[in-house]
Amino acid sequence: MLKNWSIRTTLTLVGLLFVGFAAVVSALSLNGLRSAGNSLALLADSDMVSMRALNDASSNLLRSRVALDRVRSLTEANKADEAKKALDRGQFLLDKSNESWKLFVATPKPMLPQATLDDIVAKHDALLRDGVEPEFAAIHAGDMAAYHAIADTKISPMFIAYDAVTAVTVGLTQKHAEQLRTDAEANITLLIEVIVGVMVLALLTLIGTRVTLGGMIVQPINDAVDHFERIAKGDLTKSAHTDKTNEIGRLFAGIERMRVNLTAMVGSVHRGAESIDVGAREIASGNTDLSQRTEEQAASLQETASSMEQLTSTVKQNAENARQASQLAVNASD
Repeated sequence: MLKNWSIRTTLTLVGLLFVGFAAVVSALSLNGLRSAGNSLALLADSDMVSMRALNDASSNLLRSRVALDRVRSLTEANKADEAKKALDRGQFLLDKSNESWKLFVATPKPMLPQATLDDIVAKHDALLRDGVEPEFAAIHAGDMAAYHAIADTKISPMFIAYDAVTAVTVGLTQKHAEQLRTDAEANITLLIEVIVGVMVLALLTLIGTRVTLGGMIVQPINDAVDHFERIAKGDLTKSAHTDKTNEIGRLFAGIERMRVNLTAMVGSVHRGAESIDVGAREIASGNTDLSQRTEEQAASLQETASSMEQLTSTVKQNAENARQASQLAVNASD
């Protein structure tokens, strides 16, 4: 079946095959890259943002409490100016903590169960509502007794509870981030394996195409060259017939027609040469016969000339004899 395929059709199919390979590789690459990109994007836009926001919120909240404790120490040491600066610093840190907390709440957190998210929000709100904000209010009011009542006994358990649920949240987030990283690596590994597999398949296809085209084009062209070389040397005995119907088949059909026509032409020239040879032989034979006749005529002419010479001599002798006879007759007459 392949031997009757046209070269154009074969090359078109090969081109479409390689285009298909390229499309498959591109699709698989895009799919793998998209999956890996989605995992990394989710890791960068969700997990890392939420973890950073939670860490900043907790860190600034703790630093704000440290600042309040410093305010308490400075106030008790009657350093009002430094205490005022420390209080402003604590308020600034509390505001930064609240901003980070809002970012944490607003960031998508698909890795967190709703119960855990509700728990950490509740613990944070309770810590602010019942602990940190009343401490700031007591410091601003100068009520150190109220501050100590909260700072010495009440706020520590709330911080512990908040830290516990924060640790759970961080653990779940880290686990989800690790899962995303693993998924991205798996997608990249799969992508590499698919690309390698497709490249190997493309290489095998290329080898098969080379072999197929070699059998369809290269070898027939070499056979055609062999036919032309034999024809150039005068060998018209080997037929160039083929059962192919593609371009190669038409080429060999043309070679075969040329061989047949050349054979007929050479045969015609050979028969003409034989006729010329026969005519030349006949002419040569006629020339030989004419030469022999000419030689015979020459010999006859030579004999005739000799006879004529003898006849002339005889005539001369006769004339002399006649003259002598005439003289004798004259003498006799006298």
